Amino acid sequence: MRRCLAEMLQQVHHKFGEYQRKSNCHEAVPEQRAGIATAIFRVASNGPEVLSLLSKEFCIRCQILSQDEEATLGYETAQQMFNSSAPAELLDSKAVQLVSYDSGGASFQLCTREGQTLRYFNGQWGSTIAHLALLKLVKNVKDKYDPNPVGPDAALAFHQLLMADLGNSAKHPAAEREFFQDLTKNIPQIKPFCEGKGTRSNKALYLLGIGGHTSAFNMCSKVFGGASYIEREALWPQISTVYCLKTNEELIAMGFVQPEVLVAKLILVYTVLTHL
Repeated sequence: MRRCLAEMLQQVHHKFGEYQRKSNCHEAVPEQRAGIATAIFRVASNGPEVLSLLSKEFCIRCQILSQDEEATLGYETAQQMFNSSAPAELLDSKAVQLVSYDSGGASFQLCTREGQTLRYFNGQWGSTIAHLALLKLVKNVKDKYDPNPVGPDAALAFHQLLMADLGNSAKHPAAEREFFQDLTKNIPQIKPFCEGKGTRSNKALYLLGIGGHTSAFNMCSKVFGGASYIEREALWPQISTVYCLKTNEELIAMGFVQPEVLVAKLILVYTVLTHL
């Protein structure tokens, strides 16, 4: 099983120190400091051990969430975002079904509520894992972390690899597969809302992407000049004819941070939406 790498631990250690300084500014005592950990600590064989050491060093109690719990948290976050930013006619409509799409470094979760029940699809792909997988498909990689320019052949091969993996029924319980199939055959847009016709309930589905400023969703948005709605059909031409041909230096000049993972993020989002 994967382990937390030294470079990653250095970043996490820095973040914990940052959180400790912020809590000190608010005069929070150790009993008031708490945090949650997600996929990378679930999948790394030394994840719990590392988290325990960091918690003790910085006096921050942390709990590793299960993927179902992470999906639930993502949905509740999406619900709050939807309530605060959606047009009034959508908020008042009973024909709208919200679906959260939370994509992180080592996993992604789709979640919606049907009555009192939450339904999930828990994917095992995140931007970091996608990046490492893409590196293996790119010929003549000059740097162990930089696949750029990816090239159209490697981009297509990675999309096909993801499609095959998402369709692997052995990796997902029957309830998850049913939910994925039920969602829609036609969700064309992401961030903040995506509308399509549900195959199960005839409700309008609104897919809301969750992530920070370097998230896969914000990178997709930036590809289209900061657009709030990203058309799925328009995303692949951008990937295959523009971004997979760019070097790190060219992507940085275009304003992208973390350029080495950009194409992997774009392909991951496109593939998940294509597979719906």
